[in-house]
Order: sequence, then C-alpha cells, then structure tokens
Amino acid sequence: MGCATSIPKPPAFVPLVATPEQAPLSPTLKSAGSFVDPPLPADNLTTVIPRSDDIGNPTLYLLLGGTGQLATTHVLNALFKLFQSELLASDALIVGVGRADLPQDDYLKLVSDNLVPGNKQPFLDFVRYVACDACDSSALAAALSKQVPKLNTQRAVVIFALPPRTIGDAAEAVSRLGFAWTRAVIHGVSGSGDMPFAEEKVVKVFGESSVYRIDKYAGLDTVNRLVAFRFANRVFEPTWNRNHIRAILVDYAGDVSAEGEFFGIIRLVLTRTDLFALR
Repeated sequence: MGCATSIPKPPAFVPLVATPEQAPLSPTLKSAGSFVDPPLPADNLTTVIPRSDDIGNPTLYLLLGGTGQLATTHVLNALFKLFQSELLASDALIVGVGRADLPQDDYLKLVSDNLVPGNKQPFLDFVRYVACDACDSSALAAALSKQVPKLNTQRAVVIFALPPRTIGDAAEAVSRLGFAWTRAVIHGVSGSGDMPFAEEKVVKVFGESSVYRIDKYAGLDTVNRLVAFRFANRVFEPTWNRNHIRAILVDYAGDVSAEGEFFGIIRLVLTRTDLFALR
C-alpha cells in the first residue's frame, strides 16, 4: 500500500522584465514611447550627439610626396573610395606636396590617370597641389597658406609618402604648422632600412596614439592562404581551434638581412597580420 503524497503546485510564472503595461513610467517619460529609454527628440537629433570644432572628420589631407607612385597609385585611390562612400567632409581638401614644379591642371591629370574608373571630376575638385620642400617648415607654411585657409583650424591627416630618410625632418616641419589636431600616416615595414629611425621620429613628434602605420602588401599572400584554409575548408574549419591544436609553426619564406628586415617581419607581418588571421 503506497503512501499518498501531495505534489506542491508550481508558482505562477513571473517575468523578469516587466511588460510595457506593468512598468511604471519614468518621471522624464511623459508621453508614449519605450518603457526603458525615453524617446529621442524627433525635431532636433543634433542635440543628442553634440558636435564641436574639435570633433569631426578631417578637413585637410596633406599628402607629402604627392607626385610619387605610392601617393598617386594607392593613397589617392583610397581617398577616392572614401569620397565615393561619402566619407569625406564636404569642406575637406586634399593637398599634394612635391618638389616638381607642376601646374595645377597637370597634377590633376596625373591624379586622374591613376584613379580607378568612376566619376572622377567631383573628387578632383577636392585636390590641390603645392610645389615646395616638405622638410622646410617656412616654405611649406607659405605654400599651404595659398591653398588652405586658417591652418590653425584644420584637422589634418598627414600622409608621409616619402623616402624613410626624409620622413623625420618632414614630421618636424609639419609639427610647426599649428594644426588644430594632426594624425600621421606612415607607410612601410617597421624595422627595414631607415624606417625604424623615421618611425621613432614621427612618434616622438606626434605621439604614439596619433600615428597610423599601413602596408598594403605585408603578409598578404600568407593571410589569404590562412583565411582560405581556416574558413573555406569544411574538414579543418570545425576543428582548427585551441581545443585541437597543440602548436603552430610559422615559416616565413623570404630573404632577410641583418639590417633590421627580420625585426620588421616579426614586429609587423607576424604580430599584426598572420597571428590576427590565426586567432
């Protein structure tokens, strides 16, 4: 004969988050809207995210070495894509600086010939050219004053498309122009040739947080192979993770020298490119 036991009735379900009907209105919420956040003002959204002259898109792209292959083939095409994506400020200027004594029309033709296909003329309206020595601060300021109004109000991105041995002197010259704020972009593999000294000088002038390093080819083939092997291979994709891999051996097949190239490979190609794809 079994013993009769009473089964307790389960408690009524109580939601952890109140429904809009149950939640009391916030004192600041006087009208219908979200019961979590007050409604955004529909008439003036600019009051939600304040903007000032110190916050915003760059107003000046200063391209030092503006007639070189790096500038005309790669940098200006990157800026052209920003323009096509409507990411350039409406009052922005792109000023190429070079030693060649080129008229404005000749420089625009040089830029246009190297741009990818597209509606180029609206972009070319943003482009200017000045002929001067980028390492001479006085000459640079005098030349820019003819094309750029009020240098001390410009938010400048300075792109050093120069030989590494001249980047340090150019950085000091730019620092004397008195921009509102400056971001420096340098190109090349850290540790190779004169690049470590140039990079050290740029960091000293502008500060580490304002320096951006780019290299369009660093580890490109290696990363493409890793990405294809990691994500496009149905055999290895589910198992290539920390639970199944004990060690990874990275073999960089290339010529290295004792002048710092190997240090550049370790610092840039492996740490910033290959390991990023492996993680």
